[in-house]
Amino acid sequence: MVQLEVNKKLLPMKAHYFLFNAGTAPVVPFMPTLVRQLGFSTVIVGTIYTVLPIVGMLVKPLFGIIADRFQRQKLLFLIFQILTAVPFFMIMFIPAIPQDSTVTFHCHNGAADLKYCPENGTSIDACLVESIITNENNGTMLCDMECRTEPWMWDTVCNDWNVSKYCDKKNIPTDRILRLTGVVPNNH
Repeated sequence: MVQLEVNKKLLPMKAHYFLFNAGTAPVVPFMPTLVRQLGFSTVIVGTIYTVLPIVGMLVKPLFGIIADRFQRQKLLFLIFQILTAVPFFMIMFIPAIPQDSTVTFHCHNGAADLKYCPENGTSIDACLVESIITNENNGTMLCDMECRTEPWMWDTVCNDWNVSKYCDKKNIPTDRILRLTGVVPNNH
């Protein structure tokens, strides 16, 4: 039978790698999802995940040489642990990118439509287009809307849409925000 020898001098380093990877492993796979939810593009996510291994491949040997040259292994080790832990902790404080509405709502004489127009010449999100096209089978989509309204819009809501809960003057929201959920025909 093979006898395994455990180098007890390296146990602290082995424990470090085990605990470090156990701590980062649950976070790293979900980083692309988190970044997309914050509003960053897939190009940014791809760029980050392309640059990180390349930089790591170059920096690790370089700082290994520096640590050996100046006999500061523990100091550099602790500095890089802090430089790794702080960004992982700060992830929860990253604000989302403000999303301006690219959907305009038109209503007049009983007809209403939503138009999706990307701003500043940016292209339409491919995932959104694919979602709309695949929903075409049944011809309708469920739409949740939250719109700023003007007083004249309430006539259209009450008279043409038959949304009676807003027709009584007591029920008109004071914040002038109309919140609706409805089934919208899919015409494109």
